[in-house]
Amino acid sequence: EQGPAGSPDRTRSGGGPVDTRLLASVPLMDHAPAEPVPTCTSTSDRQACAAEVATAASLAANADGVRAACLHIDEGRWRDECMFMAAERMFVQLGEDTTAPAAWLCARAGRFAPHCLNRIIGKLAARTPPADTPGDWSQVLHRAGALQVGLGESDSLLAAHTVNRFYAEALDRAYSTAATINGLPLTVVPVDYHHHVRAAAIDRLVRLDPEAESTAPGWLARIDEALAGRGAGGSRLSPESVQSQLIQDLWRTESAEEAAVRAVFWRGSARRLWTRHSDDDRLVCLLESLARTKRPPVDLFGVLSHHDDPAVRLTARRVLRSLGRL
Repeated sequence: EQGPAGSPDRTRSGGGPVDTRLLASVPLMDHAPAEPVPTCTSTSDRQACAAEVATAASLAANADGVRAACLHIDEGRWRDECMFMAAERMFVQLGEDTTAPAAWLCARAGRFAPHCLNRIIGKLAARTPPADTPGDWSQVLHRAGALQVGLGESDSLLAAHTVNRFYAEALDRAYSTAATINGLPLTVVPVDYHHHVRAAAIDRLVRLDPEAESTAPGWLARIDEALAGRGAGGSRLSPESVQSQLIQDLWRTESAEEAAVRAVFWRGSARRLWTRHSDDDRLVCLLESLARTKRPPVDLFGVLSHHDDPAVRLTARRVLRSLGRL
């Protein structure tokens, strides 16, 4: 999950994340310290002392203090690790109230930034209630807001991707642990993130019975019934990351035509294409989920490979290629 240090181009022609890594899109870390070298009674080594001061600052929820101390460590791996370890220590030991400053530090952790942010997102997403439970969903929104606060002022693109990544994983967990597949999250999650609700609900339906339907209209009707609260329930499933499946991320590389279509995170740790037309976007989600079943419906993929919407068409073709059928 570690990405390169620095700030490579993090944009694509169609919009959305260029890959699954959460890396800063602009330079966020100074190259030289602006404050005097810290002194410690325990050591005379400049870098060891800086790490010690950073640790103390992290336990005081002082992100600026962490940054100032870590800058006294030579630029490179160890400085990045100083920021990463401080962010994780702050979040784990001081709790969820430090989400914003911890995320702020993660963004400045260079090569460790993706892993750092993913760790925080994973811990926050694990606290999401089941999708069929009217639990305290306001906390889910609050967690997303804290990530936005921590990242938005310094890197709005990274903030948008991180919040979307959080909702993708949180909703995937919510539907994995639900006994009944319904549309409750659509009533509480902001509309800008409803595509993550659709993706998670559809994947849960497919995992419940991957051969329930054989046609696109049949699947769309089944999805509508479930989200309207009329779908059949099933036993709760253990949370299952897409990383545990044979096909993980279908979009590690893209053609120019594919890159011209907007991308979004899918089930947290993968990407997919997105379209503004909700029926067609449900087909994209359906294709992604059915591609990961034991007996993928190749005939359905073939039909959808000629679909008018480019997101559907390109996803179907990508799925067929991944199965060696195109």
